[in-house]
Amino acid sequence: MRLTAPLTCALASLALALACSKPAQPGASDARSAEAPEPGAKPEPEPKAESPRPKLVVVLVVDQMRADVFERYGAQLDGGLRRLHDEGRVYTQARHVHALTETGPGHATVATGAFPAHHGIVANRWYDAAAGEKVGAVDDEVASARVFGSDSSGREAVGASARHLLRPALGDWMQAANADSVVVALSLKDRASLLLGGQGPDLALWYDDGKDADSGGFTTTERLAPAIPEWVAAYNAKDRAKLLYGEAGWIPSLPLDEYAGSRAETRAEVVATFNDFALTKAFPHAIERGSARTPKNVVRDIPWGDHMTLELAAEALDAMALGQDAVPDLLLVSLSGGDYAGHRYGPFSVEVHDYYLRLDDAIGTFLTALDEKVGPDGYVLALTSDHGGGPMPEYADPAAFPKRGRFVVKEHYAAMAAAAAERVGLDAAQLPEPAFTHGVSLRFTEAVDEDTRKRFRAALAEELRAHGQVADAWTRDELSATETAAGRPATPRDSYRAAYRRSFHPERSPDLIVQVEPGVYHYPTGAGHGTPYDYDQRVPIILFGEPFVGPAEVVETPARTVDIAPTLASLVGVPAPGGADAPDGAALALD
Repeated sequence: MRLTAPLTCALASLALALACSKPAQPGASDARSAEAPEPGAKPEPEPKAESPRPKLVVVLVVDQMRADVFERYGAQLDGGLRRLHDEGRVYTQARHVHALTETGPGHATVATGAFPAHHGIVANRWYDAAAGEKVGAVDDEVASARVFGSDSSGREAVGASARHLLRPALGDWMQAANADSVVVALSLKDRASLLLGGQGPDLALWYDDGKDADSGGFTTTERLAPAIPEWVAAYNAKDRAKLLYGEAGWIPSLPLDEYAGSRAETRAEVVATFNDFALTKAFPHAIERGSARTPKNVVRDIPWGDHMTLELAAEALDAMALGQDAVPDLLLVSLSGGDYAGHRYGPFSVEVHDYYLRLDDAIGTFLTALDEKVGPDGYVLALTSDHGGGPMPEYADPAAFPKRGRFVVKEHYAAMAAAAAERVGLDAAQLPEPAFTHGVSLRFTEAVDEDTRKRFRAALAEELRAHGQVADAWTRDELSATETAAGRPATPRDSYRAAYRRSFHPERSPDLIVQVEPGVYHYPTGAGHGTPYDYDQRVPIILFGEPFVGPAEVVETPARTVDIAPTLASLVGVPAPGGADAPDGAALALD
């Protein structure tokens, strides 16, 4: 139901005690093509007649959550993750089926049920050829998009909104069906919150890191609120980060020998330090001496940032009166801490292992809040991820990833471009100026005709393919073509081409996209994602709550993340849009 004045509530502190088990090691199956077969789906099934429609839909997106988390840490989980797994419907073969597996595209795909080629969020950032500059997925320079506070990411200069999202999201579908549906999104990341919230949420909140003791906290934009809501400001004033951080910072919650299968230490020189990393690189992860930063300025890099997000989400239940009447509402929560830990230390580190042990408790407390405030039969919840994550090359299994390593296209471009120019007879003065995002955008002078540009792109792709750590290179010409495999045997390249086409938008995608070999990462430090391989595409999907509560039901039928929004819409009796806005996914068969 929609309110004009917010209320406040409190959420209990989070417990941190857990048991232990030996996680499984990553294997070669991580690197196979993840082109998913079409799932056993049927259009818009009605819920069982005896099941009441949920009053609240909850979407939990755990950033960079690999599908093997339950296999690796399962016996040590006894909180919320365990409850979701043991009482929900678990899809073990769920995947994103687009190629560029990044945060922005993943969240937008979950929210809209559409592929990046259609919802338009092809990457976290892309090159805008018309403007001649790089654009962030939620960048918006319109005055009404101004963000409250002095966001350390530069949002004081560039506002934020979902204006780049080209398709309506689940929240928009619900509000189109009933204007009284309330839609609230929260995350540490602005792009995660805004893209999940869709084109017209009632509120989207994210975290402003700040730079010192006088700044930092959850914020929003003037487009969505005249000021930071009082209940959010009150939460910020508690300085929960300081209490959760304690005196020592982030130390393992268990003895190191109980993190079986996880790497205890990451070499300092390969720890990723993007976003002004201010912590020590080894346990205990504490704020560097001499830094002006305080715990609330580093919440992305300690596990408790997501605890705070879930605490605030629980307060939103009262403040926004979510799930309090027959009109269904929507609460979308993205949990970002695992992505930061995965990037900095790799997915098989003790840091990531410890993150999930702590997240297990935090989600358990959040589920208790849902039970108490909405009722255990009053909500339906979907857990998934925006993408998985690949191994840190320096620690990757050589048997599973024989070509493991790092390939930074910017470092190789000059030599490869010169060779490509020579092959097509392009004068050195006519070489295009490159812009590097999730690929290479080429800015030619007007003197270079389109045929020469096309031949140069093809020649550059050939130069890239010749490198040992590059599996393939895709030009905009190839991804724009209507060529099919009809009349010839299908090949693995056809599957990859289909995945890259789902990630391709002619106005936002680069001229060339590099497909690295399995186990190769495209940055000089850290670990990450962004490939069409199984370790990046395969993610969990768990449906929990009415009508799924009961003994665990494991579903091995393939499912896609584009199916999540249509499935949730069907459970609350909301039609998915048709025509040009129709989702690419379909509601999963629930009988």
